[in-house]
Amino acid sequence: MGNALRNQPFPSIFPELKTSPTYNSQSAVNYAYLSMIAVSFFLILPGIRGLQRCWTLLRVYTAVWIAGVLLICNYSAWYGDTICTRTQYKAYTGGQNVPQEIEAEVGLHISLRGINITVSEKDCGFSSHYISPFPDETINYNEHFSWSNPWGQGRQDFGKYGGKFRQQFREAKYRGVPYPIAWIAEYFIIDGEQIRWYRKFRQAGWYTHIIMWLAFTTHLFSILLFTKNIRIGTWHLAMTGSLMLLACLSYSTIILNDPILQIHFPDDTLTPCIKPAFWVTLGTGLATVLIACTLLILEMLIPLKMAELFNMKDDSFFEVDEEITQSFAQMSLMKQKSDYRPSLRGAVKRRTKRLSKRKSRDSYVSQEVCKQPKAKPTYSDNEKEDSSVTMRTISSHDQPEIEVLNDITHLNYFTRSGEQQIHKLDNTLSVMTSHDLEMEIQVAEIILK
Repeated sequence: MGNALRNQPFPSIFPELKTSPTYNSQSAVNYAYLSMIAVSFFLILPGIRGLQRCWTLLRVYTAVWIAGVLLICNYSAWYGDTICTRTQYKAYTGGQNVPQEIEAEVGLHISLRGINITVSEKDCGFSSHYISPFPDETINYNEHFSWSNPWGQGRQDFGKYGGKFRQQFREAKYRGVPYPIAWIAEYFIIDGEQIRWYRKFRQAGWYTHIIMWLAFTTHLFSILLFTKNIRIGTWHLAMTGSLMLLACLSYSTIILNDPILQIHFPDDTLTPCIKPAFWVTLGTGLATVLIACTLLILEMLIPLKMAELFNMKDDSFFEVDEEITQSFAQMSLMKQKSDYRPSLRGAVKRRTKRLSKRKSRDSYVSQEVCKQPKAKPTYSDNEKEDSSVTMRTISSHDQPEIEVLNDITHLNYFTRSGEQQIHKLDNTLSVMTSHDLEMEIQVAEIILK
């Protein structure tokens, strides 16, 4: 059973798998990831109730669309063209040095990282009955030449120090490629005078793909920040759209300079133009900027509704300090009633002083009381008699104990006096009006000192 599908005693041999000119394994991986995310969120939608279901669907699929454009267009063709023409298939073929021409569809697809050249035999209608001069061959070729990893220009040769594109072209010549592929690739080998298309496309691809990756990073940040802060998330979304527009601008500015790339064939001229990946990126960038501006305006006009829409109603990040709001309202009221114009620094200082007013006030009173000269304590007649009796009962060798007793008496007196002054200061500060704001500031400065 194991030998049913092979010619014994040799192993199975499968033909080479031909891929499409715009096929890329990285693009296939991106398609798979994005499809998984889209399908997963679609399956969990029944668990979301009410209008929030539609809003969640719109948010998720908009984010997936922007991420898909940034990832897939980064590996797609941005520039190219396809024509039908008669062309040689092999050099020096035919009798008496007469080349045998085929009718084929020739295509050039330029991405950010390289070019794809395709040649596919096809009846283009140049003759009433087209017969292939090579009936035993299947003419369907696709050759890829890259200038990325590394992105350097390289020397003007085909050795190990030359550019990557030149090395691949030399390998293709040794291997043998159809004549149209070699003819198109030679346009990117020359680097002199004004024929610098390889340098131009390489530089455009380098700057564009860097900007696209930066836009993808800001897009991920916007998705995360929309769960905490709507305004900052909106700014990152606007930055994403702006970077996409900048990528299109940089690519078109470098590519569309003179001279324009034109590759001539017997029946037509291959003139590359902007491909759909460029227009999709441009349109998505404009739409992203418009969405960000709309969200920013709505967040400024109806912040509570937007917070509820983004599930931020109970988020502690949006709790407002009512005391600070009231203090700024009082400051604006004072500014209208008088010529007093407080600075931001003064407002912050007053806010800090009020929070620690009780503790600072006690410390201030204690310092002021301690600075006063010690007053001689006054006693009532009963206290005097008690103290005289106590003094008479103390012997002469207990003089230190007498001094300790006097210090305790003085301390009790000053403590009672300090409590009275604190009570007076509380009453004074509690009846202060708005016109005494300057006096309050001076008192607070003394407390901080």
